Amino acid sequence: MSHSRLSYMLINSSMTLVFIFLASLLVVSCTQTMAVSANAPAAQSNFANPNRDVDEGVDQNTLKLVNSAFYQAFMLGDWRYQGAEWHDGRINAYIKIPEPLDMAYSVQQRYLRQSICPSAEQQIMWQRLHRTPLEVHLFIQDKTDSIQTNCPNPLV
Repeated sequence: MSHSRLSYMLINSSMTLVFIFLASLLVVSCTQTMAVSANAPAAQSNFANPNRDVDEGVDQNTLKLVNSAFYQAFMLGDWRYQGAEWHDGRINAYIKIPEPLDMAYSVQQRYLRQSICPSAEQQIMWQRLHRTPLEVHLFIQDKTDSIQTNCPNPLV
């Protein structure tokens, strides 16, 4: 193979890699922009009334904040965030996993609380939730057959 042919192939390969890298950056940038814009209206609205009764339900902006907190954490990997739902006085956040976790139930619950529940850095979300319980559910096939734990609000 000639030197000029080899140089041409290297330049072509390098340009392809640069293109793939830039396309990846664009996708990540667009995803982050969408997450930020999804939070913007909710962040500007009034915080939840601390005297509000939990059974009154939650508004869509609060669910968007919860969804945003989880979507950001599960953009890569095999675990897929399936969204949050208001049900029976609490918000349930559902995460689909490919296979059962190989650990005892109590260890799974502790793992969910420590590693999966949103951190105190999600301050706007936690302020909006106030005393509304947030539960994380891991499931394989059916949401009704899940491992769940309550996420304690670090601000209450």
